[in-house]
Amino acid sequence: MDDPNFLPTRPPALPPVPPIKGSWEELLLRGQQLLTEQNEAGVELLQHLIQRLGQLPLAQRQAAQQRLDQIRLAALVELLAYLTSHDRYDQAVAYTQLAEEFAVPTEHAQWRLYRAYILLQADALDDAFALLTEQARSGDIETWSLLADKAFRYSHLAIVQAACTELEELVNRAPRTETEPTQIAYLHATLSYFKALLALAQHKIGEADAWMQHAIVCHGPYDQKIPSFYGRLIEQGCYQEALPWIQRDQENPRRSHFWNGFVYHHLKNPARARQHWQSAIDLPLPESGEVDALDLILARYYLGDPDGVGLAIILDSLRREEALTFSQFFLAGLGWALRGDPTAAEVNFQAALTHSKSTARGQKLPHIWWRFCQDLVPASSHTRYAHYFNLQPTHGKPQPDSTQDQ
Repeated sequence: MDDPNFLPTRPPALPPVPPIKGSWEELLLRGQQLLTEQNEAGVELLQHLIQRLGQLPLAQRQAAQQRLDQIRLAALVELLAYLTSHDRYDQAVAYTQLAEEFAVPTEHAQWRLYRAYILLQADALDDAFALLTEQARSGDIETWSLLADKAFRYSHLAIVQAACTELEELVNRAPRTETEPTQIAYLHATLSYFKALLALAQHKIGEADAWMQHAIVCHGPYDQKIPSFYGRLIEQGCYQEALPWIQRDQENPRRSHFWNGFVYHHLKNPARARQHWQSAIDLPLPESGEVDALDLILARYYLGDPDGVGLAIILDSLRREEALTFSQFFLAGLGWALRGDPTAAEVNFQAALTHSKSTARGQKLPHIWWRFCQDLVPASSHTRYAHYFNLQPTHGKPQPDSTQDQ
C-alpha cells in the first residue's frame, strides 16, 4: 500500500490547447517535456522559470485565479520529482524550502512533510526526524504517529523512545493544558501506539497487541492504523498473530480478504487462502469511488490469473489514468513476470522504482512487495528482480536469501 499522499495540492492541468509560443505556459510545457526525455536542459529551464516568476509582484502572480502561481507550483513539483529520482537531494530540499516561502500558510506543513520525506530518502535521518519532531511539537499532533511510523521503518528506535518519553509528559500535562477531550484521547492513543511499535521491534508480540488494542480503546478512529499494524506483524512472519487484526479490518472487505488469503497461504492452508482470494474478486465493484487495485489484482495473481484478466485490468489503468501510482507499475511488472516476460517485467519494476524515488517514497520498493514476488515468481528469476526491492523486513527476523535458486 502506498504511503498517504503528502504532496501539496497539485495545480490544475494546463488547457489542452497548444500554449502561445514564449508564454509562461509554453516554457513550463517545454521544461516538462525535456525532463520526460531525461534532458538536463529541462532542469535549467524550470529553474529559470521558477526564479523569474518568483520575482514578479504578488498581485501579478495571483491575477486570473492565481495563474502564474499555479504555473510556478507546477514547475516546482516537476523539478522536485526529477531531482529526487536522480538522487539530487540537496537541490530538492532547497526547492521545498523555496516552495514553502511562497505557499499559503495552510500548505506550510505539507511542504515540511515533503522535505522530511526527501531527507529520509537521502538517508539524512537525523535532519528528517528533527523536522518531524519540530512539526509535532508545533501542535500538529497527528505528526506524532507519523514520526513513530517512520522512525520504526528506518530502524531509529531511539527516536521512538525519546518521542515516547515526550508524549508521556504531554499526556500527563493534558488535563491542565488541553480543553478538547478528543485531543487528549488522541494523545493517549498515540502514546499507546508508540509503545506498541517499541514492543514489536523487541518481538514482544503479546505486549504490542495489548498496546495497540489500548490505543483503539483510547481513541476509536485509531482503528485506521489496523492495516499498518497487521502489515508489520506479517512482515515479521507473525501470521497467526496477524489474523485477528485482519479480521477486525472491516473498513475494506476486499483488503481484508486478500490479506486473510496471504496469511493462510503462509500458514500452509491453500484451500482457505483460495477461498479468501476468490471472495476478494467476487465482491462487487463500487458504483462510485476508487477501488484498491493492489488487493483486487493481487488476489487474481495469487489464483494464477489464468485468463490474464488481472494483468489486463492494470495495463488498461496505465493507459487510461493520468495520475499513476508506483503500485500500478509494480502490479504490471509482477503480472508480466508471472507470464514469463522478464523484459516487460523489468521495464515496469524500473518505472515503479523511479516513481517511488521521484515522489520520495523510498530508494527501493517495499519489502512486502518482494514477498509477493517470492510467492509468485519462479525462484530462478529472483536474482533478476531482487535489486528493485528492499529485501529485509523492518525489525523482522531475517528472511531466507531468496535471490538464490531453491
